[in-house]
Amino acid sequence: MIESLYEVLRLVDGDRTPTMGLVYAKLEVAKKRIIAASAKYAHMLIDIVEDSWDRQMSRDLHMTAYYLHPGFQHEDELAYRDDLLGAVTSVVDRMSRNHEKAAAALNELKYFREGIGSFGDPSAIASRQKLDPGEWWLSYGRSLTTLREITIRVLSQTSSSSGCERNNWSTFALIHTKMRN
Repeated sequence: MIESLYEVLRLVDGDRTPTMGLVYAKLEVAKKRIIAASAKYAHMLIDIVEDSWDRQMSRDLHMTAYYLHPGFQHEDELAYRDDLLGAVTSVVDRMSRNHEKAAAALNELKYFREGIGSFGDPSAIASRQKLDPGEWWLSYGRSLTTLREITIRVLSQTSSSSGCERNNWSTFALIHTKMRN
């Protein structure tokens, strides 16, 4: 059960700084694996992870980065998940300069979600997993200027394990070090 969480911690503690969307996606996979491994006891471990996540990180920002990541949006069928749409709405509201810009960005979201316009181009589809998400949005989000500006800001955010090392996960540092493992 713990191996899945260990993979996420190694990702955020690695030499390359991962994006928030990737961290959220890996954590979602880890939770699914934990449930599959032991449905009876999974809730105890997941409750601890969720509690730590809520206290240390902006869940809405991570969820939005996951939702707006071109590789995850269509592969994981995220289009109409209420929890993710709520997070996107919240983050767009916070990052917009005014309510009109927020409304415009949310209106533009349907083009990305449904693969309309340049998002449906064969090259856009082929490069969803290959290009850096920010670069992908720069290339294919050109007609959605309001949403593209916000999305690139969100997708450019990175994650690290420093918050974990300072607080609840400090025991992990006793077990795992780059030199030891």
